Formats: sequence, structure tokens, C-alpha cells
Amino acid sequence: EGIKGSVDEPFVLTLDYHSESPDKESQTISLIGHPNPFSNELLLEFNHVEEGEMTLLITDVSGKAVFTETINNSAYTFTHKINTRDLVSGIYLIKVDIDNGQSIYTRVAKK
Repeated sequence: EGIKGSVDEPFVLTLDYHSESPDKESQTISLIGHPNPFSNELLLEFNHVEEGEMTLLITDVSGKAVFTETINNSAYTFTHKINTRDLVSGIYLIKVDIDNGQSIYTRVAKK
């Protein structure tokens, strides 16, 4: 089954993983882009992310990279602001590569 969602009804994609803690509790990493659709500013909300460096990549629907940034995360839950004034209206895929080798994704739309 394919990924579902639209500008009016966006989806949130989460990935489950098992932490390396002694009790082996599972945690869910989540990435939410809001508002969605956005205008000149996009907020990325991260939850359950380990401290470390993350690489953010935003691509348009053709797969062309339109924005990249390295984020040094020092909090388990945080929000990161991106200036999106230079992006044209359309659908964008956000990929975040985390220092531990995992990647998380979300899709957003610009008005």
C-alpha cells in the first residue's frame, strides 16, 4: 500500500526502533512539519531523537535538492525553524539522516 496524504489531510510518518538501553524499551522517532501547508517558515518538530548530528535534506517532487542543513541536536525533543521564502509552491519531501544511521521522512506542501 502506498503512502497516503494530501495538502488538506497530511500524514505523519514514524519509524519504530529499539533503543540500546539495558531495558530494551522501544521508542518511536517522529518528525512533523507544520504548519502544513506552510508559507515562509516551516517548523520541524522532532521527538525521541538521540543527541548528535543530523543532516536535513529537502527535495522537490522531481527529486532535486532545494535545501540542506546540518543540525547539532542536544535535546530529546525539539523544534527546528527553517526559512522557506525562496521555495516555490509545491510538495516537498524532507529526509533527516540521524547520526546513528537511521533516516526519518515527512512530506510537506508550500502554499
